[in-house]
Amino acid sequence: MFGRLRPPPSSPDSLERYPAKIIKDDPLSVYGTLSLSRYINWDGVHLTEGMYKVMADMFLDGSFTRPKFSYLLNKKLNGL
Repeated sequence: MFGRLRPPPSSPDSLERYPAKIIKDDPLSVYGTLSLSRYINWDGVHLTEGMYKVMADMFLDGSFTRPKFSYLLNKKLNGL
């Protein structure tokens, strides 16, 4: 689930040269099947777009906040 994206071996940013088999089979490799919606973060610190979507959904549907965001929004809009 966790891991880092690697630049292609031919990239000037690549510090290592990875064998083709490792690159092909590595799901986090730029050559592999990369589905960012299945991962939480890039490098242990920076979240993926998929994780930001999960957090936004949790915030908006109320499972991440108490009281629910919709309750706070209605309270603000109704001036209560």
